[in-house]
Amino acid sequence: QKMAERVLHALSIFFGSQQAPPDTRKEAHEHLEAFQSSVEAWTICTELLGRKELEASVHTFLAQTLHRKLQRDFAQIPPAHREGLKTTLMQHLVAFTCGPSVVRTQLCLCIVVLAFQLREWQSPCQDLLSLFGAFEDKHENGDEGWPPSLICLLEILQYFWDELDAKELKVTSE
Repeated sequence: QKMAERVLHALSIFFGSQQAPPDTRKEAHEHLEAFQSSVEAWTICTELLGRKELEASVHTFLAQTLHRKLQRDFAQIPPAHREGLKTTLMQHLVAFTCGPSVVRTQLCLCIVVLAFQLREWQSPCQDLLSLFGAFEDKHENGDEGWPPSLICLLEILQYFWDELDAKELKVTSE
């Protein structure tokens, strides 16, 4: 819990305090970079994404961190915890389906990378179609007049192609 609070404090300096001295901003940036490489980032990011009172910039950072970790550090997740991560990410994606769009996009990317990394996930496209096909949008229309669940599903399908070409994606041999 203390580490999560330190991350939130560093984010408040990094994103919200332009008057902070350069040394303080640099220290916050270094702390956030170290956090992004840590094993604890998995748990802290997934927990903090569930806190709706946080700013969109914080949610974006958390989702971007998870995306990067899924691309580069997937082996840090014990096999017994991978299914739980998938469930949690899908819950967060449903929660952010209506926005902010930048957070939704990062979570879509997380799901796509996880689909490549998690070999036990036999039918990701079918599961996502089932999830978003059955999802009743709270708002009739989202961006461009389309239901948010459809936008989310289309984003995911687009990112499958994009991630195939990603140089950062390191699919594990497990």
